Amino acid sequence: MSFIDSLPAQLRNVLTPKDSAAIQRAFSSIPSSPLWVAYSGGLDSSVLLHLSCYWCRYHQQALPRAVHVHHGLSPSADEWLQHCLDQSALLGVTLVGRRVALSLSGKGIENAAREARYTVFEEVLDQGEVLLQAHHLGDQAETLLLRLLRGAGIEGLAAMPVQRSLGKGSLYRPLLGISRALILRIGQALGLTWIHDESNDAVDFDRNYLRHEVLPKLAERWPAAEARFAATARHCGEVAMLMDDLARRDFCTVSLSEHAMALSLEALTQLPAGRQKGVLRYWFRRLEVPVPGEKVFAAIQSDLIAAREDANPEVRWGDVVLQRSRQQLHLARKALPDAATRVRSSAIVSFDPYIDEHVYWMGRAWKVIRKGAGQCLPGVWLRYPQPNESASLRLRGGGETIRQAGDMHHRTLKYLFQHHAIPVWEREGLPLVFIGEQLVGVADRFVAAEAAVSASEAGWRLSAVFDI
Repeated sequence: MSFIDSLPAQLRNVLTPKDSAAIQRAFSSIPSSPLWVAYSGGLDSSVLLHLSCYWCRYHQQALPRAVHVHHGLSPSADEWLQHCLDQSALLGVTLVGRRVALSLSGKGIENAAREARYTVFEEVLDQGEVLLQAHHLGDQAETLLLRLLRGAGIEGLAAMPVQRSLGKGSLYRPLLGISRALILRIGQALGLTWIHDESNDAVDFDRNYLRHEVLPKLAERWPAAEARFAATARHCGEVAMLMDDLARRDFCTVSLSEHAMALSLEALTQLPAGRQKGVLRYWFRRLEVPVPGEKVFAAIQSDLIAAREDANPEVRWGDVVLQRSRQQLHLARKALPDAATRVRSSAIVSFDPYIDEHVYWMGRAWKVIRKGAGQCLPGVWLRYPQPNESASLRLRGGGETIRQAGDMHHRTLKYLFQHHAIPVWEREGLPLVFIGEQLVGVADRFVAAEAAVSASEAGWRLSAVFDI
C-alpha cells in the first residue's frame, strides 16, 4: 500500500492522479528525522499538519510536534493559540506555543514578525530535527515577483528553497510545488477548520497586494503563471549553485589563510569584475557578514580594489568595515570597545569546550568546533582540558610567547602578528586561549605545539562568527 492509498477515503476521492502524484512527490524527500510543523492555524499549515500526521503513521514513526508563534499583533491572537492547542490535541500532537515581542527598529512589521518566528524555530529545533513549513506554489510566485521588483540577483531570484539548514536542524517546504487550490480541496475534503488572519487581506502589504491584485490578473491571461514563476525560481537556484561553486573555487585562490579574514588583492584583481563580486559574496556569507547592496559593492570596486597601491581606504556598511592594507583586504568590526569600556586585562571568560557552542568575547562570538578521534579535518586542533583544568579566554597583557608546531623557538605574539600581517585593528580583538594557566592558542590563528592534537585524536578549536 502506498502513502496515497493510506489517506482517508474522503480525501482520496477528490484527488486526481496528478494531485496524488504531486502529494506523493511532496513528501517523498522528507527524512525520517523527528519532525516539527510550523502551525499558524491557517488553511495551509492545517493541511500540512494533517498530511504530516498521515505520513508519520504510514511510516510508523512518532507524530510531528507543532510550534505556534503568538506575535500579539491581532486582537484574536489568544483565540488563535487556543484553536491550535485544541486542533493539535484532537490529532494527538504536542504543540509548543511561544509568545514573542517584536522589535521593529525600522524593519517593518512583516520583517520583524518573520525574524521573531525564525528565532523561535531555531530555539525549538534540536540536533538533526526537521521543521516543515506550509509555503506553496503561490507563495513561491509572490516571493519571486517581490525580489524581481527589488532588483535581486540570481540568488534572490531562486526565491525559497525546498530545504535548507536551520539552527541545529533543517527546514523543509514539502508543499512548495502544490497550488493553494489543491490545498483548499484537501482541507475541505478532510472537514478541517482553520483560522483567518485578517492582516492577510490588507493590500497595504506588498505580498498581499501581489496575492490579491496582481497574480489573479496574471492568471486570467496566463493560467499557468504561478507554475512558470516557480520553474523560473528553480532554474535560478540551479544557476546560483553553479555560481556558488565557482566562487568557492575562486575563493581558494585568493584567501590568504585558513581563518579567511583576509584576501589577496593581487589575486583578486586577476579575476573578472563579476567573479570578484562572487568571491566577496561567498566570503561575507562564510563569515556570516550581512551581504551589502549594489552601492556598497560599487564602492568596494572603485574605492578599495581600484585604489592606488599606497592607499589604505575602507568601506563600511552596518557594523562591518572592509579595509585595505598591504595589498590585502581585511574584514573587521566597525569599532572596538574604547579603553573605558574594554574588559580589564585581568578578566577571564571561562567555558567548557566539551559543552559550550559559543563563547562571547568583547562583543563578538566564537564558535566551538569539535572533532572526534579519527576525523581528519583540516586545521590545527587543541587537546581537551583534563578534569582538573579549565578553558578560558583572556586579553593580552604584553610579552606573551608561543611555540608553534614545527618551530624550534618560542615567538612573541607581536612577532607572529607582524610576520603574518595581521592588522593592528584586528589584533586587539583576538582572545588568548588558556587551558589552566597555560597559553595554548590565539583565537583561531595560532596553536601551541604542546597543546595540538594529532589527526587520530579528538580535539576542538575556535572559529570566528563575525556578525553578532
